[in-house]
Amino acid sequence: MTKSKVYLLDANVLIALATPEHSLNARAAAWFLKGYRFATCPITQGALFRFHLRAGVEATAESAKLLLESISSLPRHEFWPDDVSYLGMPTTGIVGPRQVTDVYLVLLARKHGGSVATMDKGLAAVHAGTTLLA
Repeated sequence: MTKSKVYLLDANVLIALATPEHSLNARAAAWFLKGYRFATCPITQGALFRFHLRAGVEATAESAKLLLESISSLPRHEFWPDDVSYLGMPTTGIVGPRQVTDVYLVLLARKHGGSVATMDKGLAAVHAGTTLLA
């Protein structure tokens, strides 16, 4: 992995990074602290927003928005709009509804010259160029 490449964080990585008590936080943070540039998109931002609202009694829409703003304001962050069509999405690796978003994120990352950062071994195995966090 080179630090000039941009990695689109999948929802699980983004949630783990933003949630200190998450079981995968240490793994995601260790990768993140290496200084890689990263991207989010409406799909992954929405997943973090929804997770944050479900996470606790004190979670509010405003606190979820502030969390997203703090992540988005980091100098290494890029925002990638959903600017690819599902019509251009390859169906390789789609065996159920969960893989639809995974494949879309891979397509979006490729369009922007990056790759997806994930902790999903299956996603990384099926899609070349996807980065599996150690």
